[in-house]
Order: sequence, then structure tokens, then C-alpha cells
Amino acid sequence: MKGLIRILLISLIVLFQVRCEKAIETGIKPLKPPPGSRFEGRAIYLAADSSDVLWVDLSDSIAEVHSFAMSSDFTLPRVISASGVKYLNSDGTFFWTKGESFIWGIKDSILAEGHMWYDTLGSGISIPKRNFSDSFGHYVTDGYARKDQGYDWVAVSVYPLNQHRVRISVRSRVDKKKPSCTFDGLVTPINDSTLVFHGNDFSIYFNFSGDTLVVGADSRENQNRLFYYCSGGASLAGTYTKIDGPPDSQQIDPASYVQTFNWDNFFFGIQVEKNELTLTPGGLEIDNRPVTHEVEATVYHSEIGDLNQDGYPEILIYLASAGSGSYGTVIGYSVNNGKSISQIYMPPMADAPELSEGYMGHDEFAIVENNLIRRFPVYLPEDSNANPTGGTRQVQYKLVDGEASRRFQVDKVITY
Repeated sequence: MKGLIRILLISLIVLFQVRCEKAIETGIKPLKPPPGSRFEGRAIYLAADSSDVLWVDLSDSIAEVHSFAMSSDFTLPRVISASGVKYLNSDGTFFWTKGESFIWGIKDSILAEGHMWYDTLGSGISIPKRNFSDSFGHYVTDGYARKDQGYDWVAVSVYPLNQHRVRISVRSRVDKKKPSCTFDGLVTPINDSTLVFHGNDFSIYFNFSGDTLVVGADSRENQNRLFYYCSGGASLAGTYTKIDGPPDSQQIDPASYVQTFNWDNFFFGIQVEKNELTLTPGGLEIDNRPVTHEVEATVYHSEIGDLNQDGYPEILIYLASAGSGSYGTVIGYSVNNGKSISQIYMPPMADAPELSEGYMGHDEFAIVENNLIRRFPVYLPEDSNANPTGGTRQVQYKLVDGEASRRFQVDKVITY
């Protein structure tokens, strides 16, 4: 029965590809939602191999998905996931997102993998890019106005990461006490005034209105989770007001990036201050000494996952260089049988001409299905830095054992 279903799906995918090719030849635009469709103006996800296009209407509890290859609509409830945001129905159909990447499948079969689609690729469909430039900047609590009188205060800083993602950093006063609130995360626009951060089974909303920012959770029950990021009874939830320029550098927590991970009995703390990155493990049987790196690039995100499926985690830290290129790098560590950690070797892009041709930075990284995914735009010789026209290259790395240490090895490359 499974074989028959898979043959049917493959037949539908082939039919879809033929129809799309024919439509492009004749100038027809087959991807446009019908008038009045609930998918009109919603996100579009494109399979990397062009085997399917998905219209997706996401909420915190439900994903409504239309698959062109299957010519069907699906309603998928959200479920708890170790990473990313996952929606799954009783038949085993799932839609799993991490950042802009997605996986679409049924039970153990992956039907499509790819990314959110913003640009018009000969089809006439384009999702408007959100413009949050007016909201970038720094927002503070009421106590900031009385900081010279010793009042505690918290600041929320909003930075652009790329044209689709935004970084949010929360810091507090530290000159007279320990930091009361700390948070670093990548968030995604869901409309013209709201950014959302997806945790494993809850979401944090950042709502902007003029010079005011209101932070809250996706439900009353999850509102209590915002106390986790603070101490002394404080919470991320609340109202913040925009100020001109950065917060007082003499008072604010100087750490540019802070993150903690827990995995079974293991703990991992990441902190960047000035140009020093420190990774501090805890719970390992033999060696829990911190490791440090001198870094010139900006640490903007980190993840944990079991990439080699040995029951022990890997910690990946993502960095981006300054300047228009924003070249990306990864610092990774792997747990050795619960006893210690060792750095993972990441081969330079220059070592693989087939990968580096047309490469000018703007990398995005994510752990997807126990693999490290790297994605970047491809530049043709005459392209400017602001306008790549060679498509997108996606590199999939798997973690393997090397002679001296574990290393990332290129497993699959797709350009689309």
C-alpha cells in the first residue's frame, strides 16, 4: 500500500512539473491563488528541486497548507518539536519549518525540502518583503528615565540580520547589580507591525506601534515563561519606549551575545564580550573547562542538536563578518561520549571550487533533520553585491568522524 501511495505521489509531482514548464512556455501563471482564497497574500514555500510549491497560512496552533503537487489542502495542528516549528496531523502528514527552511512529508517519507519564496521566479507570484527599518533601534523600560537615580532598567535592541530576518537582543543594567534580563534570538515578521520568536513549544511576540514596543507570549499560560529570561521576579513581558541612540554603555550588560542550552544532564553556556567568545560546558564526566575563541565577526545565533545521532549533542555557533558581504562561519563543538567536548572542523569554502563559484557571503545556517544546512545567493560576474541573479545554492553537510576530530563533510549541493 505504501508503495502504491508513493507511486501516486511521484506521478502527481511529475504532472505538476510538466504543467509548470508548459505554463512558463505559454506565459500562464499557475501559482496565483484563486480570488478570495484564504492563501491569498500568505507565505509561499518552494521545494529546492521545484517538485512542489506550498501555499501556507501559519498560526501558533494550526498550519493550513495547499500542495500543488498533491492538489490538496491540509490542516495540521502544531506539535512539540525539539527544534524549529512542526505541524503534524493524525495521518502523519507534517510541515516543519526552521527559519525560512521547510520539510514537507508523510510519516517517514520526505516529499519536499526547500525555503520560503519571496522573489518572482517567472511565475508572477511575490510575497511582499516586510519593511521594519522604522522599528530598528533601541527600546527601554520606564526605569531608564531615572537611571541616574539608581533605578533598574531593561533595553530591547532590534537589528536587521537580512531581508527576511531580524535579531533581537535584551540586556539590562549591570553596574549596580547582576543583570535582570537577558535574551538573544532571531525573529520573523508575520505582518507589518509584529515580529515573532518561536521557542520549542511557545512563541514570543514583539508588537510595534510608533515608538512603543509591547512584548508578550502567545497565550496567558505561556506568559509565565517570559520570567525564565529574567531574575528577581522580572519578566520580558511589558511595554518599552524607543530612545535615540544606544542605551548607556556605562551601565548596560557588555555581553554582545548570551545563550544557554540544556540537553539531558548537560549544560552549555555561550557568551561573547568584546572579541572573546566563551563556551562553558557543564555535566560532562571528565572535562568541563571553558573554551574560548577570539572572534572578529558577529555571533548572531546558535543551535544544539544531535547531528551524528550518537545520543550526545553538538553545539553550533553562527557568525557573520562586518561589511556588505556578511560572510558566514560556524564554530562547532561535539560531545565525546558524555566526557568532554571537541571542536568540529569546518572546511573552508575555498577548498571546494564547485561550492565557492559565485559565492560572496550572505550565508544562512540551520540544523535541519540532523544535518547542517548552509544557504547563500549565487552571484554572476556582472552582479552587484546588492543584486545577485544566479539563484540560491544550498549545501548540506553531515557530521563524520575524522582522523583527529569530527568534521563537516559536504553531502549534497543544490542550486535553484
